[in-house]
Amino acid sequence: MKKLTNDIIYWEDVFPHFDRLLYSIRNEKPDWEDYLNHSKVKTGQKKSYNANEKNYVYETLKEIDKKYFEHYCKELSLKNLFHIRQDDSYFEIKNMEIGYRIDAHVDYFVMSAFSEDKMYPALTMIYYLTDQYEGAEIGFPEFNIRFKPKSNSFLIFPSKYLHEVEPAQISGERMFCQTFAYFNEDTNA
Repeated sequence: MKKLTNDIIYWEDVFPHFDRLLYSIRNEKPDWEDYLNHSKVKTGQKKSYNANEKNYVYETLKEIDKKYFEHYCKELSLKNLFHIRQDDSYFEIKNMEIGYRIDAHVDYFVMSAFSEDKMYPALTMIYYLTDQYEGAEIGFPEFNIRFKPKSNSFLIFPSKYLHEVEPAQISGERMFCQTFAYFNEDTNA
């Protein structure tokens, strides 16, 4: 475990059967769907695979998320503040292509009082599946942190933190699974 700040935590070599998991992702997935980032600005193609079918990939990713979410909460003495969403939108595996980058942004957003979905992302959790690429480093400008995560590593940070993926990916394959932990209803601010 590496604490990059008090509450940005990074683990390496998180799953002992990583080669089997990556093989299953690459060989059991349906056709990748073209996808543009949330800002609708074309910064490189992103292809995603919905991993919600109850299979080896889904169950393994769910287990990894839960384990490191619990480690994070224990490390920071956070009890009963957050939960992991367990519905059909739980997670996607994303495969970024050449030219991919994301400008500085936060994952936490203040929901409108009229919104039907009262889920507020509190923690961003990213499981990195590949590291054979150039560019596309994750950065936290407010903390002067920038690095290239290793394959089979896990990163958790508060969703309110400004972060980016820069510079643009210039070669290789950047594949990861991003999920969120949410504030429990009585802790929404």
